[in-house]
Amino acid sequence: CNIIYVSPTGASSGAAGTPSNPASLAYSFSMISPTNNQIWLASGYYPLSSTLNMVSDVTIEGGFDPLTWIKTNNQPSIIYRDNTNMLINPNRLIAFDCVGIANVRLQDLTIEVADATGDGASVYGIHLDNCSSYSITRVVVLAGNGTDGLPGFSGADGIDGANGANGQQGDPNGG
Repeated sequence: CNIIYVSPTGASSGAAGTPSNPASLAYSFSMISPTNNQIWLASGYYPLSSTLNMVSDVTIEGGFDPLTWIKTNNQPSIIYRDNTNMLINPNRLIAFDCVGIANVRLQDLTIEVADATGDGASVYGIHLDNCSSYSITRVVVLAGNGTDGLPGFSGADGIDGANGANGQQGDPNGG
């Protein structure tokens, strides 16, 4: 039915993604195809140590009971991005990275991101760049703190000023 079932303790290889044998969140991304493009997350806590790079034509929907796969509001699906494996140039910590994609839906999720480390780092729960036809519905994003900017550089010394007609220093006593 074009659904990939995912749980916090899901399989990371082999035949998975079914109600009786859900996949892990990371593994579910390798299972996406034109006919399997809906990811259903069981309620629970999903720790991430790297950015999830979204692809076009995918729905990620949370809040499903892990036994019945019926939608529930009792327990959220929480995706927590820790501060390891930060992206560099520019420095940033991202949970979901959406770049140049279309037809994406995120629904009924809580996305939490840790505080960044190092200098000049930004924090994003969802980073969108050049995307179209996306829907973010009933999603709570709790982004951590970015860091101070990168250290600056000292400027070059300026040119000494001159008070005399030929570039001579003026007399400080007025003479």
